[in-house]
Amino acid sequence: MKRRQLLTSVTVGLTVPIGGCLSSDDRTGDPGGEDETGDRSTDRSRNRTSTETATAPVRPDSCPVTQDLGVSLPEETTVPAVVSFVLEYERAYVRDGIDEDEDEVTLTSEPSTERRDVADVGPGIAVLTSTVYGAIAEDGTSIFADPLESVPDDVDPLDVETLLAEADPAVDAAREAVDDETDVRWKDRNRDHEPIVASLESAQRGDRDYEHEYVVVVDETPVSVAVVPLGDEIDGGATAWYYVDDAVVRRADDREADPRDGRVVECLSPKEN
Repeated sequence: MKRRQLLTSVTVGLTVPIGGCLSSDDRTGDPGGEDETGDRSTDRSRNRTSTETATAPVRPDSCPVTQDLGVSLPEETTVPAVVSFVLEYERAYVRDGIDEDEDEVTLTSEPSTERRDVADVGPGIAVLTSTVYGAIAEDGTSIFADPLESVPDDVDPLDVETLLAEADPAVDAAREAVDDETDVRWKDRNRDHEPIVASLESAQRGDRDYEHEYVVVVDETPVSVAVVPLGDEIDGGATAWYYVDDAVVRRADDREADPRDGRVVECLSPKEN
C-alpha cells in the first residue's frame, strides 16, 4: 500500500551535537538530575571555539514571525520555563502539521512530547525533544457481511436489486454470505470506501445515522453489511532541537544540527530595560 510518510521516525539514544548540558548548578531554577522523562542531564565541557563565545541575543531581520499555535511564549529563559514551553510548543507544532484529510489518516492518540536533553548554549538554552503519536491510515476498504435471522425493528432494509453499481462490492459480499450461510469479510486496498457508502446512504430512507452499517436483503434474507476504511496502524513521531533566548525561538528537524542555526519559528518581544 502506498502511503505518505507523515513525519520522521522516533529515534532513541540521541546524540547531542553541542556541549554544555546542564546540571543542577547551571542556570537559575534548573532542577538538575533525573528529569520527568527518566533522562539524566550531565555536566559536559563546552565545545565552543573562541568565536562561539556567548553574545547578547540578536533579533533577526525576519522578525516578527509566529506559527499561531496558541502557545504562550516564555517570559524568562530559565531552564524550567524554556523546557515547559518547548514541550507544549512541540506538541502543538506536530499536531498542526498533521492534516487528517490530506494525509488520509485518523489520529488514534494525540502527540506526546518528552524532553530528551537540554544544553546551555549561551545566550540561550537548547532542548532536544521526542514526540510520538498514533494514527490509522485510511487506505482501502473492508466490508463485513453477516446474515441475520430477522430485520431489526428500527432498520429500513435495502433491496440489493435497487442499489446503484457503486454498491456492487457490498452486494457481492452480502450474496456470498447468504450463499455460504456464514460471515464474509471482503477487502480491497485499492478501492475507496466512500462511493460504496454514498450509494448505500442515497438508497436509505429516513435520517437515521447508520454509521456505515446497513441491512440489505438478498433473496429474502436480511444481511448486516458494514463498510469501513481498511486502516493500517501508524506509529508516527518526530525529533527536534529547539533553541530559545530572549529574542527568538528556533527549531531544527535534524537532530545532528546546531539548534542555534534552526529555523526561526517565533520572535519574542524585546525585554524592557
